[in-house]
Amino acid sequence: SDGGFADDGKSYPYGIFMGINLYQDSALALSEIPKLIAALECCRSREGAFHNPHGGGKGMLLSTSAAILALRQLTGKVDELAVAWMSGQQGETGGFHASPDTPMPDLLSTAVALFTLKICGVPLDDMAGSAREFILDHWHENGGFTGTLVDDCADCEYTFYALMALGALAK
Repeated sequence: SDGGFADDGKSYPYGIFMGINLYQDSALALSEIPKLIAALECCRSREGAFHNPHGGGKGMLLSTSAAILALRQLTGKVDELAVAWMSGQQGETGGFHASPDTPMPDLLSTAVALFTLKICGVPLDDMAGSAREFILDHWHENGGFTGTLVDDCADCEYTFYALMALGALAK
């Protein structure tokens, strides 16, 4: 009912992002682009980031990434305010935090942020060294990666995120 893709009438940025991609992959035209944009804007925080409808109004990195990429697909433009917020989520260890309230950066958030920033044409040179170091700190002897520094077991999912993040940093 809000113009996006949701079961309960309140769309989530990730649901909209996935819906747009489903339409594109199926070679179907999206008919109500202004409603999709309006549904995304309902999830914008005061800082310019995006959140889920029931997320308390605080920006979330993964929701912001989905919204940035969806808006880019819908409008052909980069949401500079959201991109600036996302860039600001890089912590002093080089990793990105899932939200400003998250105490520890993680590999998923780092991979998604770096990928999104790269897609949007943001130069990554200033953040690349510390981000690369953060990623490599999660590399284990068995060749896999963990999601955070407190995880003991590497897995395929986080190894994928590490490779995605390193790929975003590649020149």
